[in-house]
Parts: sequence; structure tokens; C-alpha cells
Amino acid sequence: MSLAYVTDHEARGAALLTEQFKYQPATVALLKSWVAQVQALEDHAYELQVQRTLAGATGVNLEIVGALVGQGREGRSDAHYRLWIAGRILVNKSRGRAPQLIAIATKLTGGPVRLREYSPAAFIIYADSPVTGSDGVEIAKLLKLAKAGGVSMQFVWYDTEQPFRFSPLGISVLSSARGFTRGRFAGVSDGRDMVFSEPPPEPEYGGGAGGALLVVL
Repeated sequence: MSLAYVTDHEARGAALLTEQFKYQPATVALLKSWVAQVQALEDHAYELQVQRTLAGATGVNLEIVGALVGQGREGRSDAHYRLWIAGRILVNKSRGRAPQLIAIATKLTGGPVRLREYSPAAFIIYADSPVTGSDGVEIAKLLKLAKAGGVSMQFVWYDTEQPFRFSPLGISVLSSARGFTRGRFAGVSDGRDMVFSEPPPEPEYGGGAGGALLVVL
């Protein structure tokens, strides 16, 4: 049972005065000066009760919650940041099992995902709904943290429903009717950053260097 947040202690206190005092301004003002302290206690108690929860926190208070689980804001709005904190909580609890990895990807993409396992120790998660490019890389990073050690992982996502096509000069590729009419631009990442000005990092396991790249699926 949750406690009700009372925001009008002063008005309630004044209403409790007997009739002979209700219309005496000095008495009412004195009472309100005392009850204002009760209101301040109520406000702070409410902040501790609600503004420290994931569902109720906003602004700086939400960043405090994020810091507790290891998730920075990184310019996200409160609503978007709240989603990523929830995803990070799932990551922190993960033991690398398929249902847990699917739950993390589903939470962060906001849509259905598919997981395919490959022998001896690898899997690929496909997002079936559009994901903003930068979010795709960040999701891959969290999946890398959530997976079991020694397991190869890739996350595949796309950010547009438009198929891959060739474009004549001066015409947007998305509106072009030339070329292929199937396959989507997609991103693939194993959760490691790729710095293109430097040689690619050595892989932790077989299958090539890590990072993120653009492909057509």
C-alpha cells in the first residue's frame, strides 16, 4: 500500500481551526508558519520515496539511479534513459543464458528479436524492428557484457524499412526504383568500438576483427 502525497498541509491545518479563530489573520498566519514545516518534511519524504525509484525519478535523481547500476545518461531524455537503466539492470543480473539475452535485446529495441545459436559457442541476435544506428552499437556493448565469457556474439539491426537500391545521380537512394528491391541496410556489431584511423583490433576468438560495420541483409 503506497502512501498518499499530501501537498496542502497549510490549507488542511487552517480548516481545522475552530470558528472563532478561522477569521483571525494573525492566528491563521501563525498556524501556517508551523504547518509549513510539516509540508517541508512531507515534500522531502515523498522525494525519498518516489524520486529515488526508476519509475518515478527524473532529472538528476534519475542520474543517481543510473549511477547505481552503472548506466550513464549520454544525452538521453528521461524516458529514453529510464529504458536504458532498465536494460542495464537486466545486464547486471544476466548469467549469459539465451532467455536473458533475448529479454535484454527486446527491452532495448522495443520490439521482437531473434537469437540464433552456432556451434561450438556463438550466437547472433537480430532485431526485427528499426533501431537508431548509435543505439544499435550501444545495445551490442551491453549484450557483450551480458553474455558468458568465451562466447562469440554479434548484434544485427537496421534503422530503415527501405530496401537497398542503386541511385541515379541527383535522386535519393531511398526513393530510387533502380537496382535491388530487397535487402535492408543493417548494422552488425560484436560490442567493440571500431576506430577506423587505427588498425583493427585482434579478435578475442576466431571469426575476424571486432567492431561495427554496415552491411546489406
